[in-house]
Amino acid sequence: GISKYMENDSFSHDREATEETLLFRLMQEDAAQAPEACILSPIGRLRLLWDASAVIFLIFELWFTTFEIAFLDDADAPLILQILTIGITCFFFVDIGLNFFTGYIIGARLEMQLRRAWRHYLFTWFLVDLLATFPWDLLISRPFSFMALIRITKMP
Repeated sequence: GISKYMENDSFSHDREATEETLLFRLMQEDAAQAPEACILSPIGRLRLLWDASAVIFLIFELWFTTFEIAFLDDADAPLILQILTIGITCFFFVDIGLNFFTGYIIGARLEMQLRRAWRHYLFTWFLVDLLATFPWDLLISRPFSFMALIRITKMP
């Protein structure tokens, strides 16, 4: 039947084997390459856990922002949700800093040199991450002044 065909499907098997081989090779390079002391592997357990948390926070932000726009005024949001969104914003600012200290994969090679990681992040995703993370609603909701910008960082 169909299951027998799927078992003998060499293409899907070869593709899976190739993906496993590539991942295994990257993990070996990760272990063999002498990374600088303060750089994280993009495929390491800590970084993967961090990225999984980021996905969960993004899903929450998508839900809450939609809910807030549809049903709440600025003052109506429960305090716990306001605190949670500020905490998530802080998480993503930390993520920006962490990205400068995370290696990256280029082709089939793992790059774990700090200077190259900084340069790669700065010229690829940094601006996008910064624009997406900055709390524009707090800046726009108040008259612009330098003091207002400083106060934004102290708001609960």
